[in-house]
Formats: sequence, structure tokens, C-alpha cells
Amino acid sequence: MGEKKKQSAGIAEDPKTLEKLNADLRAEIQERVRTEKALRESEERYRTIVESIQQNSSDIIYSLDPDGRFTFLGGALKSLLGYSPQELLGKHFQCIVRPEDMNRTEGRFNERRNGKRATRRFEICLVPKAKDQERKEPVFEVQAFGVYDETQPKSEGRFLGTYGVARNITDNRRAEEQLGKTCRELQETRDLLLQSEKLAALGRLMSGVAHEILTPVSIISMRLQMLKLSESLDEKAADALAICENQVKRITRILGKLSQFSRVTKEERTPNDLNEAVGHVLTLFAPYFKEENIRIETAYEPALPLLSFARKRMEQVFFNVISNALEAMSGMEKRVLTVSTARTSSGDDAQVVLSDTGPGIDIQNMNRIFDPFFTTKDRTEGTGLGLFLSYGIVKDHGGRIWAENNGAGGASFFIQLPVLRNKES
Repeated sequence: MGEKKKQSAGIAEDPKTLEKLNADLRAEIQERVRTEKALRESEERYRTIVESIQQNSSDIIYSLDPDGRFTFLGGALKSLLGYSPQELLGKHFQCIVRPEDMNRTEGRFNERRNGKRATRRFEICLVPKAKDQERKEPVFEVQAFGVYDETQPKSEGRFLGTYGVARNITDNRRAEEQLGKTCRELQETRDLLLQSEKLAALGRLMSGVAHEILTPVSIISMRLQMLKLSESLDEKAADALAICENQVKRITRILGKLSQFSRVTKEERTPNDLNEAVGHVLTLFAPYFKEENIRIETAYEPALPLLSFARKRMEQVFFNVISNALEAMSGMEKRVLTVSTARTSSGDDAQVVLSDTGPGIDIQNMNRIFDPFFTTKDRTEGTGLGLFLSYGIVKDHGGRIWAENNGAGGASFFIQLPVLRNKES
């Protein structure tokens, strides 16, 4: 024991040994000072970056502990969501995530917590403190990274939490939605233009054809009338004559529709009550509804504004669509005609919806139902001009007409007309 003390004292008294110990101590102190300085400089740089982001961007900077609770919040949190950092610190990120995005957001967080390869960029909607009923929740693109204990191998590193940046991309997404809407409207306008050109060309053709055909048909009709007055006709000849008369009448009826089409833009428009016009057409069918046991369900928007349209022409549209609906329901066990009116969400148009419980429209025919002379009826029963003329009338009024199959198994026709403006077009 005494020998050890003696050796220790000898080492302490050795000048060279003492000088080496002092040098090592000074080097360790200098290294620690350098480390602390570097740490302070690093923290200062991080603080500068955070302050710069807070002042110059619309991003939210955050960090989460291993349980998903906020440990830091900065950036544009207050301006974007209305929260101060103190209101959210210590709370789970679930408190500001839209419920529909919750499973996806928790899945991304668990990927990082479990050490799996995580998706760094994803989109979510965050719920602001004060909800705006007229606007949807803002959309954010989140870029997140997992933090692990670097003293251990990466595969075994302890999960310390997450840090990330949430960038507000609401305007971008809304711009994309608006662009998509504009593209759809452009496509609809293009389709309307093509149909308009088709209508104009066919209108000129039909007018000429109707005029040329009507003259010889009138001569044939007069000759048939003269033969009918003859007393020398036997029963067989009289029957044949009756068939010819019926066919001439059918030709005349078709020519009348063609002539009607050629005059489609000549009637004057006046302010009208859409509900009253639809209701008037329904009253014309009342005896048929009763005879065929067809139930009528109506839902009129009571506060519809006046619309500018030619009353007789627009009633012809409703008449044609309802006639088709009644024919479609012929032979069906369930016969319900539903008629509703409403103002569109934009407020620029009023809409009539006529729905039946018939067999619906074959998907292959959906794009052809407004073409001239297209019909699924027997050729002796339909001319294929009813919907074609209806399309032209609605289009001439600046509106739209289209059809969809409905949930009842039948078809629904939608007719939209612009609300009356101060300046008539």
C-alpha cells in the first residue's frame, strides 16, 4: 500500500508527465469549446432558417415526438390555420387532420416509426380553427422525415420522432380543379358547336326537301280524293285506297315537322314561369295518365325566377320528352313519371328533370338519341325527329338538354335554360 502511494507521488512529481497531462487536458477543453461553438452556430443557423421561413413563406414547420405529439411549430401556422403554436404543442397531430385523411396520415407516420421506407411527400387536408362553411379545408403537401438515434446502427436506431414542412397548395389544387372544369366546358361547347353546325346544315336540307316533296305529295293526295269519290270502286280497291291515304298523311306529317324545324328560330321569346309551362303540359296528358295507371310525382321549386323562352316551342320540348317517357313505360309493372324543377347551384340556370321507370337507354344509343331520324321505335310509329327538334329548340334558347339512366332503371332527361336577364339576348 505504501509502495503504491510512493509510485503515485513519483508520477505526480515527474515534470514531463505532469506537462503531458496538462496538455491533454487543454486539448480536451479546446475541443469541447469548439464543439459547443459549432453547436451554437448550428442552432443559430437553424433559428435563422426557421425565422426566414416564418416571414417569407406560407409553410408550416413542425416536429413530432415518437407518439405523434407536436414538440415544435412554426412558420405560417397562425395565418393558415388560425392556431398559435402554444395551442397545439403537446397535442397529437390528429387534432388538425381532416377525418377522411386520418388513416392515410397515421399510416405514413407509422412507416417512419417502424423504420420502414416511408413516403416522404403526401397530401392531406388540415382543419382550421375557425371553419369557413363556404370553403373547403386547405390542402397541404407534407414533406416529412424520421429522426433516429445516430449512435446505433440505422437498422436498429431508436425512433425519436418526425420533423417536416407542410406547404399550402390549396390555390394550386383549386386552379387544377378549375382548369379541369374549363376543359370539360370547352369540350361541351365544342360538342354543341358541332351539333349546331349539323342542325344548321340539316335545317337547310330539310327545308328544301320538304318543299320539293310537298308538291307531288299534294297532287297524289288530290288524286286519291278524286278516286275516293268514284262509285265504281270495289271493297278491295277501297281498302287499298285507304292505305294510300294513311301513308300520304304520314308523309305530310313528317314534312310538317321538317318545316317546323326550318322555322325554329323565328318565334318571339317572352318572360315565362317554368313551373306553369311544365304543369300545363302535364294537364294535357292527365286523361292518359289515368287510363294507363301512371303515377305522377312533382317537385317544383317555388321561388324560380322568370325565364325567357317561346312558350309553345318549349312546351313542345316537354311534350316530346314526356311522350317518349310514357311510351318507354308501356308494359312496365311500375309506372311513375317524376317531374322536378330547381335552380342550378351557380344560379345562372333553371333545370327541369323528367324521369321515368322504363327500361332506360342502351349505353350504345346514349350519344345518338338526339340525332335526326334516330329512333328505337318501329318505323311506322316514330320518325326519329322528336328529340332532334327538342335539342334544336333548347339549344336555340341558350340551354342544354341531355339524358342519363337513373337509379329506378329508367331514363332521366335534364333540360337547363338560362335565367332571365335584364337585357334580352
